[in-house]
Amino acid sequence: MDTWKFVYGFSICFLSIITNGCAIHILSTTKQLKKSRFHFLVLLLSISDLSVASLYTVHHVVNYFNTGADMYLYGCMILKHSIGGSIGFSQIQTLMICIERLHATFSVNVKFMKYITSNIAISVAFLMSQLYTFIPTIIEIVNGPQPCTVAYTARYMYVLTLDIPLLFSALLIITLYIIVIRRICKQQIMIIDQLNPIELCKRNNALKRKKMNIITLGIIVLVTSIAIIPRELIAFYSIIVEQTESVLQLVLIGNHLTLINPLIDPIIYVLRFKEVRDRIICRKTSASMKITRITVVPSSSFNTTSSVLNKRDSRNNYI
Repeated sequence: MDTWKFVYGFSICFLSIITNGCAIHILSTTKQLKKSRFHFLVLLLSISDLSVASLYTVHHVVNYFNTGADMYLYGCMILKHSIGGSIGFSQIQTLMICIERLHATFSVNVKFMKYITSNIAISVAFLMSQLYTFIPTIIEIVNGPQPCTVAYTARYMYVLTLDIPLLFSALLIITLYIIVIRRICKQQIMIIDQLNPIELCKRNNALKRKKMNIITLGIIVLVTSIAIIPRELIAFYSIIVEQTESVLQLVLIGNHLTLINPLIDPIIYVLRFKEVRDRIICRKTSASMKITRITVVPSSSFNTTSSVLNKRDSRNNYI
């Protein structure tokens, strides 16, 4: 492996580890973790993305110091399949978040969607993804060691067992998020000629939140499309045509694009939480504002204002 490729790949993986590690630390200490299912799913996604970045890092190190011995070759084969399985589980987590966001657009609880995002479904998905990856790995090991090159990720069995499910899950995620965007756009926000200050504030916040939700969901669709679909299309193309040097370079580019998700996911999801943004920018004025409200505003007015502000419907926060 060329030194510049090792430095580039290692840097991206290391940055992904830092961002996901910070996301895990912040989410695990938020007050909304036990109350919000969305927070919990995003935490699991960050853990899954952290495993992807960590396996990529180990793979880069093993491949860089590869001497061609069987020990390195078998280790490289196991790592490549493990990376594919981890990416698959991250896609499943993203799909569950997508279904959770779709569920939030309904005014009533849908038991089917709630069951898909339950802890039991998450556990089953994790076990199935690991088992699905483990079987092809054993078959490849039995067939003997293979060169630890980019051509290994363009092998017929690797593409059929890993890339087809990833392509299907990516297309499903994009489709469901487009449905969520359409449902958000169709929802009408009541416009009243004469509004009191509280109603006007709530209406403006709803309009702003709706706009930000659409932008965020659009970014998620774009990132998923760039990170997954090119790799899958290139992989299918590589098993049809002759694997020349130019084709393998395309496969390498597609492999590197899969690092976009674990790198961008924490930025997209975690920073959407107001509590997280407040902690990151260290807003020290919140405490003084609370003290000012207690000392200046009469207790009856303060309680009335607090009760109104606390009635915000969390189900409208689609992302």
